[in-house]
Amino acid sequence: MAHRFDERQLADINAFLATDTGREFGRQSMAMYVDPDVMRAMMGSFPEMMKAMPDAMQRIEAETSKLPKPPKKTAATDAK
Repeated sequence: MAHRFDERQLADINAFLATDTGREFGRQSMAMYVDPDVMRAMMGSFPEMMKAMPDAMQRIEAETSKLPKPPKKTAATDAK
């Protein structure tokens, strides 16, 4: 969690999870991801996501083109 949230955000999350609602959310959060209704909704969003993918890939390519190129592989790095 600390890799994704700063100290203030972690404190906010902890404060929420310390409430009755937060405890209930925490208790149910993992099960929500495999709930049939949630799975159907996620699957239903795939066609729209796939339509958006070409534009997203172009934007990602344009943004990452500014980054330095990775080092060339050598026999020593291939062995790792």
